[in-house]
Amino acid sequence: MYSPQKLHHISYVMSIFSAIKSNIIPIILFILFTMKDFDFKDPSNYVFPGLVVLFFMITFINDVIKTYRTRYWIEGRHFIVTSGLLNLERKELNISRIQSMDTSQNLIHQIVGGVRLQIQTPSDGIVLETITQAQSDWIQAELEKVKADLNAIEDEANDNQGIPEASKGTTIKQEKLLYHLSKKNLLFMAMTSGAIFVALATLSPILITVLDYVNWDWVYDELSFLVNKAFLVTLIIISIIVLLSYLFGIIITIVRYYNYTLKRQGDYLTIRYGLLNVKKVTVPLKRIQAVIETKSFLRTLFGFTSYDFIITSDMEIDLDNDFADGRVMVLPFIRHREAQHLLKSLVPHMSFHKVQPDLPWRGFHRRFWIESVILIIIASVVQYFYWPWLWIPAGVLMIYMIIRSYLQIIKAGWSVIDDEISIRNVTLFGFKTTYFKRDRILGFQRRTHPIMARAQLSHFYYTLAQGALYMNVGLEFVDVNDVEALQVWYTEGAEHDD
Repeated sequence: MYSPQKLHHISYVMSIFSAIKSNIIPIILFILFTMKDFDFKDPSNYVFPGLVVLFFMITFINDVIKTYRTRYWIEGRHFIVTSGLLNLERKELNISRIQSMDTSQNLIHQIVGGVRLQIQTPSDGIVLETITQAQSDWIQAELEKVKADLNAIEDEANDNQGIPEASKGTTIKQEKLLYHLSKKNLLFMAMTSGAIFVALATLSPILITVLDYVNWDWVYDELSFLVNKAFLVTLIIISIIVLLSYLFGIIITIVRYYNYTLKRQGDYLTIRYGLLNVKKVTVPLKRIQAVIETKSFLRTLFGFTSYDFIITSDMEIDLDNDFADGRVMVLPFIRHREAQHLLKSLVPHMSFHKVQPDLPWRGFHRRFWIESVILIIIASVVQYFYWPWLWIPAGVLMIYMIIRSYLQIIKAGWSVIDDEISIRNVTLFGFKTTYFKRDRILGFQRRTHPIMARAQLSHFYYTLAQGALYMNVGLEFVDVNDVEALQVWYTEGAEHDD
């Protein structure tokens, strides 16, 4: 029995930042569109900032009260947390069923010495938004100790019932370092990770706001001294934006995955990474549903790849968790031959056999001709009414779709050996290979339409569990006889398993 514990006083400090985060959009709108024309003598101008302050205070007071009322303690075999504003909420987790204890530290957490702790079981979870690092370490140590004691009690009960040694509870094992992403490989990873798209996805709201304030007439006038043609001026501006986006993307990737380490302790993996937001994630090996290998075209040339584990979870999606959807990046950047050795130790029951490309050429044109016709129509209309240069990106996109369809024919496919299947697909910028066992499949589906049926083609998809939802893995425009064979492999195997 432990006495109820309060959250540390730094939680009240974090309530300020939480309130700012919750009201960041109206605050930004006020600064960008109201402050520059704000008339301090007009009382009506104080309505909007007054509402912003009101909502900020409501959010802040709500967080402060929740923090004040939050208590946590260990009682018997349960970890208990009570919290709430008007209604007191009580959550209890069975300690013996705890699967992971993940932490994250954003920049504010690191400044004030706090940490965010998330404890998960197969069906539920508890989040302590802000506690000290010492509190987090104490909670995790005590929970591990209680869990070990409960396992010892179960072992004794199994001993008395004559249960074999192999089925007894596990003992706590030493943590072992399996993989560390060096600074050199981190830089190489960032440079080959589609950094432009990372930057655009992350900074797009800021870029849109900044571009609205740029004096484009002045920019064109300055560049006109160097280049006389408007097309070249536009090309220079686009090139500068692309280059800056690429550099920002590299910086974002480095900051996000800085000091990435993978450790193992028994049947659990611990992943730690980040510079400004340090995160620690626990992965239970027993809940692995599939392994996904992803590599871009550029990384393929240099012999590097990455591996993700697909795991199940009944937890609601946590926006602060990069792997809340059930897809966990385990080996973010590694040479293929080095990865094979690690994977054999992590998932020894899987073979990871090579994929045999076997897609028919009858589906080659079907992957791009409809999209190409649509692009031609759009480019023709835009050329007639507004801008002829759209033919350039439209033509590039059509050529890319043709090349990708060709790669799909010669590279995509599948391989079935015993109860394991490997499926490789060509993505927009690389290859994705999914490995999984037959007993992990939730269902099988095939799709076709009369035109495809006349060509003896069909799509197929296997359904696997992913996080709290599911994922589909399959290929399109496959010979109908092959699809039937893959369906028989699944159905007969499922009947045999039953």
